[in-house]
Amino acid sequence: MPRARGTGRIFRRGQVFWVAYYGPDPRHPSRRKRFFESTRSTDRRDAERRLRQRLHEIHGDQFVGPQQERVTVAELLKQYQTHRELNGVKSPDKFRSHLKRVEEFFGATRACDITTPDLEAWAGAKMRPQGPYAKATVKQWLALLRAAMRLPMKRGFPLRVPAFPTIEVKNARNGFLEPEEFQAIVAALEQPWADIGRFAYETMWRLSEILSLTWDMVDRRNGIITLPDSKSGEPRVIPIVGELAEMLERRWAARVVGTRLSPLVFHKRGRRIQSFRKRWGNACGVAGLKGVLFHDLRRTGARDSRNACVAEGVIMKRAGWKTRHVFERYNIVSLDDQRQAALQTQEYRTAQLVKVADITKIGDSRWGDRRQLKEEEAV
Repeated sequence: MPRARGTGRIFRRGQVFWVAYYGPDPRHPSRRKRFFESTRSTDRRDAERRLRQRLHEIHGDQFVGPQQERVTVAELLKQYQTHRELNGVKSPDKFRSHLKRVEEFFGATRACDITTPDLEAWAGAKMRPQGPYAKATVKQWLALLRAAMRLPMKRGFPLRVPAFPTIEVKNARNGFLEPEEFQAIVAALEQPWADIGRFAYETMWRLSEILSLTWDMVDRRNGIITLPDSKSGEPRVIPIVGELAEMLERRWAARVVGTRLSPLVFHKRGRRIQSFRKRWGNACGVAGLKGVLFHDLRRTGARDSRNACVAEGVIMKRAGWKTRHVFERYNIVSLDDQRQAALQTQEYRTAQLVKVADITKIGDSRWGDRRQLKEEEAV
């Protein structure tokens, strides 16, 4: 019996049944395209079920196409890795490491088979206390997987993307250093690590930016340092003034290594310094300040600049922040602003008390006048 128009058809190639139907073109959803799909079965009932499934998906706006359904997570991650590397990923090694963690679990899974409960179960198993990883790490993995699954949609290939779980992370650090504490730490460091700390204290640069600083970025004649690229993707220019100038003069004299000149501003016998964590931790222990991070110098610089009445826009330019979110994240507020706010609040409350007292006096006077008037009328 022939099928009704628009309900597709079933036919056989050899011993295997195939189905044919019209559905939205993945490249152009507004157009219709004819699809041929093998059931890999010799039973006609399997073909009937497959055709009903496809028609149900088409009428329910859930159809993505047989080719897109066969795409695995590993293929999506590979495409996303190529996309990011072509656009210049900042930390390629760390980026590949994160992708590898996601691929270890979801790699062989078809992208269309991933559901929200699967993502929630995986995230719960990976996060502490059930798993060995921090919430921020798992949140980053989920963000990479979501971006990889959304990339085909941006290229015109629809792909069913499930709702990803939301992980709230509260890991904002609040470490700050006072001037005497910083001096105690620097006193426990040898050169060139002491100058690395001083440079970070003055410029609010990241450690990776400092260790990669070369002399071709330093204009000693005009007194400026230019960082051509940074985490934010924008160059930064820092003036060489005060203690920063003295420190750079020491580094200029130390650039001679044997019979050659080191292109690095901070180096160890001409070689690039790879790590600073252990020496920094030991110096903090000697100063009695265990737990202080090198990155705390960035927050300290922002807080001290804010207390010195430096405009937030200037602070953001110096440190390489694009938004003022850092001031909210680390609760960096000028002490002068807090003092002014406290004084204004006290003055307001005092004025309110005086106002209430004046109203009470006026009310009492009127009450006394009315009482005196009544007594005179009675007489």
